Amino acid sequence: MKGVQVIAEVLKREGVEFIACYPHNDLIEACAQVGIRPIMCRQERVGLAIADGFSRATNGKRIGVFVCQQGPGAENAFTGVAQAFTDNVPILVLPAGEATARQGISPVFSSYENYAHITKWRAFVSDVNRIAPTLRHAFYRLRSGRGGPVLIETAVDEVTTPIRKANASSVAIRKRITPPARKKRGWRTCVFQATMAQIDPMR
Repeated sequence: MKGVQVIAEVLKREGVEFIACYPHNDLIEACAQVGIRPIMCRQERVGLAIADGFSRATNGKRIGVFVCQQGPGAENAFTGVAQAFTDNVPILVLPAGEATARQGISPVFSSYENYAHITKWRAFVSDVNRIAPTLRHAFYRLRSGRGGPVLIETAVDEVTTPIRKANASSVAIRKRITPPARKKRGWRTCVFQATMAQIDPMR
């Protein structure tokens, strides 16, 4: 299984129904193969508007996803992500990234660096075996706390690299663990603890 197939599989298991996209990105074909419908757009801003509107309409319970190419595609998507950040809309942005060997070379555009101030959380993946754990964490960020766009940039050479067998199990999506409910305390206990906290000489 290659990196791009890992991404598609994680998206499917997380309940993604479609992706708004602008070619070229290998993830578009991989998503179509696992049953995730690609909606092709003529401009990146339109694709982001689709993902943004889907998340808004479902109140963030279903996440809109946008996929684009590296370089010019990621640059054109900037304003759409900025709007989602201002309005606290949870969307997942998956731009392709330049090859690992070209990172940091001018004038290569780095989505990870340039989107720092308009995303809730972002990550750059340079190892195919880190794709699944990073995406799992991305969905955790999208579904918790204040809403906002999350961006995952993956090096283009890693999405076409097969994962190592030793880490193949990392593709599996762990079930969400619900924390145990706290025991209800009587009002007398709460008042006593609050009073003791105020007079505790060690504080």
